[in-house]
Amino acid sequence: MITISGYSDDIVEVDGDLIEEFAYFGDPALIACSDGTLLRIDLDTEGVWRLTQVAGGSASYQHTPGTEDGTDRVVLDGDIRWVVYATEDDERIVHVLRKPQPVRRSKTPPLVGSQETTTETDGAA
Repeated sequence: MITISGYSDDIVEVDGDLIEEFAYFGDPALIACSDGTLLRIDLDTEGVWRLTQVAGGSASYQHTPGTEDGTDRVVLDGDIRWVVYATEDDERIVHVLRKPQPVRRSKTPPLVGSQETTTETDGAA
């Protein structure tokens, strides 16, 4: 489960199973999640963070509207493995956040007289 919200006037926060802060530069931004959810994020003229669902995903979605001194909050409850943050006006991805992958141990037996070795992978193919 993750919670997405705004903080201050220049930070978008992801908290829960994934934790990160993204810098907000005044342009509408997008957060895409591994389950298929797509959110648009903007700071309105009253200084309230607005999170709008553009596309739904497989995770359950709960939206709590912000008040004039706060932020909208979105809670996604499901298997969220990564989120991608990008500005709406820029085609490049600004930041990718992924859950860490477990360390895998090599099944190759150690050489006689040497210490056992391990191989770490990041889960990428």
